[in-house]
Amino acid sequence: MIIVDEKKLEAIEPLVNTIKTKLYNEDEKPFPKFALSGEFTALLWNETEEYEQSANSWIDKNKFLALRKAKETVSHSNSFYIAWAFRELDNNGQPKARTIIELPFDWGRVENYESELDYHFSQFYVFDDSLTWFLHIDESVVLAGTQKFIDNFIESLGGIEKAKTMFDTYLNETSSDDVIDWVGQIKSHFLSNTRC
Repeated sequence: MIIVDEKKLEAIEPLVNTIKTKLYNEDEKPFPKFALSGEFTALLWNETEEYEQSANSWIDKNKFLALRKAKETVSHSNSFYIAWAFRELDNNGQPKARTIIELPFDWGRVENYESELDYHFSQFYVFDDSLTWFLHIDESVVLAGTQKFIDNFIESLGGIEKAKTMFDTYLNETSSDDVIDWVGQIKSHFLSNTRC
């Protein structure tokens, strides 16, 4: 795990801003509207606080390996970033530098990274330099990407039926009308765009 230095932070911060203002603008389209930009497609699953073998809170080994394989079709990056959605304020009320971590595309490092952090952040993004895909992690995990990326992710994960099951599992664990509406928007967009 590498907490990026000031110089690299200057290069990565615009990528975070692109996600927040162009690709997934929740200020413009607050929940239960689905904020994803039209050129991207998304899947989702629940984040969990419970320990699971071969998993951390936001991704398990199978999803990670599918993500890495799909990433290789759209990006040559050897590492990715984890960036916290919000910036803490200093004593004068000014935003501090955003916390951003760099990790290699290696499951062993990803599986264990959370234990290395002071986990008081609740929302973060995962992405690489290409911005052809990203994850938004909150109480749910939204994986978004170009159609090529999502198609390859689904194929690597086990096909369209597996992806549909992920939506159904999410819906079965909620009774909130707003959440059901939100998931329905994501699923509808996914099914209308996916070619697998």
